[in-house]
Amino acid sequence: MGTLRSVLIPVGFVVLGAVAWYLMAPLFHTETVVPLVKETTRADYEPLMPMKIGEIEVQASIADSPEERQLGLSGTTMLPSDVVKLFVFDGENKWSFWMKDMLYSIDIIWVNSDGEVVSIKESVAPETFPESFTPTDPAKYVIETEAGFSRQYGIVPGTKITLPDGI
Repeated sequence: MGTLRSVLIPVGFVVLGAVAWYLMAPLFHTETVVPLVKETTRADYEPLMPMKIGEIEVQASIADSPEERQLGLSGTTMLPSDVVKLFVFDGENKWSFWMKDMLYSIDIIWVNSDGEVVSIKESVAPETFPESFTPTDPAKYVIETEAGFSRQYGIVPGTKITLPDGI
């Protein structure tokens, strides 16, 4: 009887452990689930307001609340070539940006309260997350454009921008 007990008790623990593992395994499943992404359209950026970066006319989607600034372009699938995201802050600071939940590369342009470009980071890729990008000088506005915009249109520090009316 002692031999049977010495065999059945360990076997019982093994069976109990296997059942517990089977029932709890889904709780520890670590496979990354990629969320379905809705294709972004121009309408997703509306309302749009006209502005100029240097002599280039673009349409700005404004992010002027903390929630809008935090979301930015995250989760969008594209940015039309003539549309930019304009981040408006209450004051000048060295505002840092990252590429959390971004699906495409962008240029990031920092602009001071005088409407002058103070810093540019070109073609920032989504894979750079969680790295943050910070301007060399304080800025009140940050503009996100499609990647290559700055190079294509010769936007450099010192370039003047014309803000949308009311901004």
